Amino acid sequence: MSKGVNALEMIFTLFILVVVVLVVVRIFVTRMNLVEIEKPVQDITDTYNYKVAESSCKNFCSEYESDCTNIHAAVRFCLQKVSIDIDGNKISGEKDHFNVVEGIPMCEDGIYCFHVKTNCVCGSQRLDAKTCLSLLCDYYQGTEGLNSTISMSLVKNGINPGDCTKNPNLWRSRIANFVPVSIDSPEGWLGPTYWYNCAGYNSTDCDKIQNYC
Repeated sequence: MSKGVNALEMIFTLFILVVVVLVVVRIFVTRMNLVEIEKPVQDITDTYNYKVAESSCKNFCSEYESDCTNIHAAVRFCLQKVSIDIDGNKISGEKDHFNVVEGIPMCEDGIYCFHVKTNCVCGSQRLDAKTCLSLLCDYYQGTEGLNSTISMSLVKNGINPGDCTKNPNLWRSRIANFVPVSIDSPEGWLGPTYWYNCAGYNSTDCDKIQNYC
């Protein structure tokens, strides 16, 4: 009888050990997936949730394209932040997440319609990061009657580069074959604030916009 009990105990113990091993393996694999090295995004149209973002931006853009004098439509397009996934985890618009998109380092929560729909054009004006800054400054100063400093503050409240590690040197362990690019700019490298400061959003006054591209 004792031999039978010992055999059952051994089988039960082995079963518990197998379960524990499986749980440990699963935890290990899950953690490995969480720190999986991302690949740079070669084409923004391949990102998760891009189609939804593009559709929304097209709607905002179409209002502007149908009437170039409709500044309110242009303002809505410029201020529209989109939620797409650029680091491949199928979750869109996350803070502290980043990747290189078409050669430009970007924070996942700092992407706007002018990044997604790059051909929003009416007349001779294409709405991109740089023209949107000028347009928003003109809107707040001209239409809303605000001074140039307050206007720039409102622009910055509406458009920002996102919340992620700004130093691309710290991205090496997360992005496959990533090598930070040194450039002649205040940042010193091509980082996630490049597009933002390049267009002049780091300026303190709408009447004194400083950009370097």
